[in-house]
Amino acid sequence: MSEEVPISAPVDEMPVGSFALDDGTEVQVESLHVEWTYRGLLEGVPTKRMNDDILRRFRRETDEAAYTGAALVLDPDRKVVESKFWSGLSRRLKAHMGSPEVLPALMVRAGLHSYVTFADDDDATALTVGFFGAEKDFLMDPTSLVAKYCRAIRWQKHARGFRY
Repeated sequence: MSEEVPISAPVDEMPVGSFALDDGTEVQVESLHVEWTYRGLLEGVPTKRMNDDILRRFRRETDEAAYTGAALVLDPDRKVVESKFWSGLSRRLKAHMGSPEVLPALMVRAGLHSYVTFADDDDATALTVGFFGAEKDFLMDPTSLVAKYCRAIRWQKHARGFRY
């Protein structure tokens, strides 16, 4: 019988790392969730309609993951693509499926935390950020990955204060 090993530790025992935002706010990466954007796509090409659904679901999941209620999803680059598969379809089927379009390979959700506060009765501030990253980013260390996409966030505009 194998023992179940936890894959994460409580935040106060093991934060992922910290970095400074462009506005100077020091933030800690408390949690990180990474998944493939097209994890269930077995054949065909992604379309604008499919990507709209993926984005809606990702925004909802990011909102639900935000323990302070503060969530932000950064708009991904959406690239129109041409493929042999697509060019072989009838005009009617193309109209039904929607135009071919690709999002970056990774969907990433990061829980960020700072001891910068906005109100006297706050202990800290937090923000859950969702963003899309390139496949090569999968090899980056977690803090560098989050900093690459989140450094320009305006903390005071998006984060929310909380009490422990």
